[in-house]
Amino acid sequence: MTRNCVLCDKEFTPKLPSQRYCSKDCSSTVPRKRIKGGFRKTYQIRKCEVCGNEFAPLTKAQIYCSKPCSRKVHRKKEKAKKRKSPLIRSCICCGNEYRPKNPGHICCTSECREKIAGVKVKTIYPAIKKCAYCGEEFTAIIGHQKYCSKKCGKKVSRQKEKEKKNIPLMVRACPYCGKEFITVRSDKKFCTVKCCKKFNGKLELARKKKPRKEHCQYCGKEFIVIIKNKRKYCSAECRNKFYIRIKSEKRKKNKKPIIISCDICGRQFIANTRKTKYCSQQCRNEKAREARIYFKYADNSVKLCPVCGIRFAPAQGNQKYCNAECRIRNHYTRQSFIKQCAFCEKYFVTNLSYAKFCNSRCSVNHCNEQQKKKLRELRPIQYERNCKCCGNEFTARIHNQLYCSKKCVNKFNNRRYTTKKKENDVKSSI
Repeated sequence: MTRNCVLCDKEFTPKLPSQRYCSKDCSSTVPRKRIKGGFRKTYQIRKCEVCGNEFAPLTKAQIYCSKPCSRKVHRKKEKAKKRKSPLIRSCICCGNEYRPKNPGHICCTSECREKIAGVKVKTIYPAIKKCAYCGEEFTAIIGHQKYCSKKCGKKVSRQKEKEKKNIPLMVRACPYCGKEFITVRSDKKFCTVKCCKKFNGKLELARKKKPRKEHCQYCGKEFIVIIKNKRKYCSAECRNKFYIRIKSEKRKKNKKPIIISCDICGRQFIANTRKTKYCSQQCRNEKAREARIYFKYADNSVKLCPVCGIRFAPAQGNQKYCNAECRIRNHYTRQSFIKQCAFCEKYFVTNLSYAKFCNSRCSVNHCNEQQKKKLRELRPIQYERNCKCCGNEFTARIHNQLYCSKKCVNKFNNRRYTTKKKENDVKSSI
């Protein structure tokens, strides 16, 4: 089975079913990019319309071999568009005919533009009009201008909006300066913000000068309030106590009494919750003691005290004595031993059979000495040798050490270097 090469159209017998090119030369000329599913699709070789060179396109619509060729074509097209200028116009200043580069051009040259820049209003629109709002005369810049300034235009637009909403206008007098002003808001009292601030400042001064007396709602004490404030209590403690009292009264009104009988003594009592079982702390302790004895010491519930010989029920598993007095008595009547210190060799009296040192200092010093002995044992073996350079005796720390110091090492190395250099010079001369 034969195929045609994609590039040179030669017939060849493929070795693999996916083979498209006759040789490696054809396959290497085609630029291919790796994609997830395989290689990108290849196209036939084309000629660039600008430079005429052959190239392998990466896409079906590619016409140019590179970006510089495509930029040359776009620049030519832009220049052609600029040449196709609009219709011929006449200059406003000098009256000469010219072709404008942009549709917004009015003058033929920069000189004409500078002449008209200062006198643009009078030359184009010399008409004098009256303002539709205030009636003052002004020179109109645009043909459809009606108002002398932006303020007059805004005022007219506001009035039109109010007329659309059908909001009635109100005339009021300012309580500070006494001027009359027109408003739409029902809550507006002052003509400006300055009047409002000045009026409120006077009221604050009057209130500060006249302090008032009030009574605390909890304790009934009198306290003075200077600034504008809605205080009801003389301090924070009275306020907190008042709120706690109100909450407790509400709970008592809404709460119903819970009557329960105690599990140990059988007496009835009023409980806060239904989970309570005992009337007091004594009943609770008795119940806990019974539970300890029953669960922990069911097998040997009774023990003998080694001091007084009385039988008792232990509260803990390791309890030996019936009472604290017996425990203290046994501590002082314990057997005493006379021993010799292992460090300072002094005699001392102890109640402990395993004591070795009379004091904590002796024990610490003994430990330090043992550590020093171990370090001495771990030190390396020292060797006595003669130096290879100077011949003096020295103790070597390492088995490979041959020189007593660094100076001898440097001297020996310098000697070797000089001898080798002389030998090489002799060989080269021969």
